[in-house]
Amino acid sequence: MTDQLPLSPAQIATLTSRSRWIGVAFLLGGLAILGGFAVSLISLSQARDRLQAEVIRLDHEIAVRRRDTTQVETLERTVREARSSLDGGETAQASAILGQAAIETPVVAPPAAAPDRVSPGRIYFQIRAQGQVAMYRGCSGPLRSMGYDVPPYELLGRGPGRTELRYFRPDDAAGAGALKPLLEGCLGEDVSAVEVPIRGVSPQQFEVWLAE
Repeated sequence: MTDQLPLSPAQIATLTSRSRWIGVAFLLGGLAILGGFAVSLISLSQARDRLQAEVIRLDHEIAVRRRDTTQVETLERTVREARSSLDGGETAQASAILGQAAIETPVVAPPAAAPDRVSPGRIYFQIRAQGQVAMYRGCSGPLRSMGYDVPPYELLGRGPGRTELRYFRPDDAAGAGALKPLLEGCLGEDVSAVEVPIRGVSPQQFEVWLAE
């Protein structure tokens, strides 16, 4: 074995400096990786929020487009049931069916018309099953007596995880705040007020989405 010459002070200083810079480089690389991971998590969270907002917006669009179809289907079903009762000689039952239809199908202004300024707003109920019709009826009557415009319910077959009161304009937040406790009283459950910013929606228009 050959003896190695001892390092000079200058060589030691050079090696120490190189070692220090290598350590710094590794540290910066590690920080860059962690920083990129954090940015990725933030980006995923933001993307999820954007997708959730888009899902809510599309829910609203679907409800609007099905609105006229749902009302027609409801009236057709009512006519069939009333005609069947009359054909069977059950006049009282036919009268009850048509009377309930008159309550649930008020005269509605043309779609382009905004609610009367005297009315506190128009409320559309979105239900997911026929079993929730009773909940709609338990609220629609009292709300109409308070001046609200409540069209027939809309059966969509789906709903959010908890009952939501959706409003679409920032200046309708106060109206939603006043409506929230009324809904909680007639539905018997908590209601979340949710702003869904969508352009072109008439003032004082609300949607109640019953929970699944």
